[in-house]
Amino acid sequence: MGFRLFHVTSATGAAAILKEGFEDDRGRYATSSEWQGVWLRDDPGLRPGADAGEAVLVVDIDLEESEMIHEYEWIGERKAYREFLLPAELVNRLAEVRLAPASEPPPATEG
Repeated sequence: MGFRLFHVTSATGAAAILKEGFEDDRGRYATSSEWQGVWLRDDPGLRPGADAGEAVLVVDIDLEESEMIHEYEWIGERKAYREFLLPAELVNRLAEVRLAPASEPPPATEG
């Protein structure tokens, strides 16, 4: 195992991702520019304001490949977690993705 990240989505979204892979999302994300990619974070906690029915996907990226993801990190003040906006093509090519069991404890990540 290398770098473990998480993606929070709806149960329907998780099923689609597991079947077809990730797709890029687009938005301004509190900036003046439009960005696209897949949001991943090192904390599996649900997003603020998330619905109780949301699912967490575990996204494991090989240690050798994980070095390249650092250029996609969104660094912000006062965040208790690390967050990345990676191209869907990169995630689909490099990561193993699975649904996280509700009882799975968050593991330590390398990086």
